[in-house]
Amino acid sequence: MRVWKPKEIKELIAPDSLIKLEHNFKITTKEFLTLARKTMPTAALMTACGALHSRQTDDEKRYHKTIQRNGIGFSKTDAKKISEIYQWWLEKRFLTVKQEWRIRVTLRKYSKQLAEIATLRSTQKTSQPHS
Repeated sequence: MRVWKPKEIKELIAPDSLIKLEHNFKITTKEFLTLARKTMPTAALMTACGALHSRQTDDEKRYHKTIQRNGIGFSKTDAKKISEIYQWWLEKRFLTVKQEWRIRVTLRKYSKQLAEIATLRSTQKTSQPHS
């Protein structure tokens, strides 16, 4: 079983070193994304986004906003924009540069939840009988 740490998840989504380079205008947003995709391809990023989205209640998913303050899923601040981008991804199967940048930067805040999800999935895989 693999136990994931939030710091590891953050580094997969968008390494600190890239965040600093982009923040200090040492690289462009496109260069940032090209480098970030080496640690986590866009499809894997959106799988992580989907895992968080699935933790939202049905009403939260429907209205693209956080209703319950339970520490699960997206915050009130992020729910609308991230849910809209996730829906876009499901329909079109691509993201604009701006959308992917926003997802990468925002999902870093959810590294604790994503680490819990990854660890849980790792546990489920190792406990399944082999055929």
